[in-house]
Amino acid sequence: MRPNPSLKLSANGRTLSSNFRPQKNMSHISERFIGAIARNLAELQRAIHNRDAMTVLETERATGYAIFRVAYLALYNDYMAHAMKVFENSRRVASIWYLYRTDQGVCDGFMRKASIDIQAIKEMSARLKTVRDSTHFHIDVESVADTKSVWREAGIKGSALSGAVDNAWCVVTHLQQHYGLPVVELLPEFNKEHLRKQVRQFMLSGTA
Repeated sequence: MRPNPSLKLSANGRTLSSNFRPQKNMSHISERFIGAIARNLAELQRAIHNRDAMTVLETERATGYAIFRVAYLALYNDYMAHAMKVFENSRRVASIWYLYRTDQGVCDGFMRKASIDIQAIKEMSARLKTVRDSTHFHIDVESVADTKSVWREAGIKGSALSGAVDNAWCVVTHLQQHYGLPVVELLPEFNKEHLRKQVRQFMLSGTA
C-alpha cells in the first residue's frame, strides 16, 4: 500500500476530517510540516512491519518455501525503499531531515533525553544514499557490472539500520505527540508474535 502524502492518518488508518485542528498553537508550523510528519510516520510504520515480517521468516526458517522466499525478497526491497525515502538528506525532499531542520530544538531536546545519536542517523543516511543512487532506484552505468561492490562500499549493517529506523520512529512520533497531531501507530496484526503464528500454521498445514 503506497502512502498518500495528502492524507492525515488516524490510528486505524482512516483519514480525519478536513476540519481537524492541532491541539497546540502551530502558527509557526506550515501545512507542509504537518504533512511531512504524517508521511514519514507512514513510511516508517511500513518499514518496521516489513522488517519484523522478515525477522519472523528468518527465525522460522520459512524461506525454504518458494512463496515465502519471494515474499522475503519483496519485503526486503520495500524495507530499503521506505528507509531510503525517510533518511534522504536533501533540501528537495520532506524527509526526517526536513522535520529536523524545521524544528531542531524540539528534536534535539527529545534525542538528548532518549539518548539518540543524531550522528549515527546521519551516517546511515549517507550509507543508504550510496545504494540508492547506484543500484536500488537506479541502474548506474558505472556500477552495473559489480553491484555487490556498491553494497560493500555502503557497509550497511542490519542492526544499525534497524536501530536508525526505530530511532526515527521515536523522533517523528514525538513531534506528532508534541503538536497533538493525528496518530499513526504500529498495527497489532503485524506484530511478530501474530505473524509467527501465521507462518507456523502455514508450514504445519503442508499446503505449500
